Amino acid sequence: MITSCTWQDAGVEAIVYLLREFHEDAVFDTESNCAMCATTKPPSHGPSITDWIQCDSCCWWFHAQCLEMDTAELDAVKTDDWDCYLCRK
Repeated sequence: MITSCTWQDAGVEAIVYLLREFHEDAVFDTESNCAMCATTKPPSHGPSITDWIQCDSCCWWFHAQCLEMDTAELDAVKTDDWDCYLCRK
């Protein structure tokens, strides 16, 4: 898992590769932990309350903050299907 740099520093391909590796070995609670950071609350210094989004394909949950989704992006996908980086084709 990337811990010493930000997600912006890594390419999308690297992020997807690491997430796939992480998910294959995942032992955390997928119902209450973010699939991106593996915690219940975002790891940043911002508020401990954040919006969540669930992938419509794999059903894993993500913090909107970990995905760097702003309010407009989050509102746009509330009415459509949304697939995480792992499930996008």
